[in-house]
Amino acid sequence: HGAAVGESAGCGVGTAPEILEDHRIMEMNFGKFENKTTAELEKEYPEEFRSYRENFNDAVVPGGESYRQVAERTVAFLKEIYQRHEGERTGEEETVVVVSHSLVIHAAMGYLLGVDLDDVWHFKTEPGTVVDFDWRYEYAMLQGLYGPFNVREVK
Repeated sequence: HGAAVGESAGCGVGTAPEILEDHRIMEMNFGKFENKTTAELEKEYPEEFRSYRENFNDAVVPGGESYRQVAERTVAFLKEIYQRHEGERTGEEETVVVVSHSLVIHAAMGYLLGVDLDDVWHFKTEPGTVVDFDWRYEYAMLQGLYGPFNVREVK
């Protein structure tokens, strides 16, 4: 699932933030590849799986979608969120929390930082990673990338 939580800086104590679910920030639809091992995919869908591995951004998974399609729906979501909250600006800052999956997070980071889809893999995210952006006047600045990899035990 994907969800966005918007909270105005002016929300009072005890005021619940608005929570919205949005299909555009759901994980990639892996179609017939879902819950399959690499060995199963190589056996059951050899050509489709080869295409997927060689051209991850544009290969459409049988019964699913391509990563570029994930990125396009993610960007559409981000633009809408920005326009909605930019239009509501009253001089006070707002915090919007978006909760999603790794592929969506990579696509969002690429869009916000102007990084090509082929290069978003230079950003490391793991479950529980928090990506902090300051986004105003249509310009986004990465303020922090915090996750389990920041607190690993050093051996």
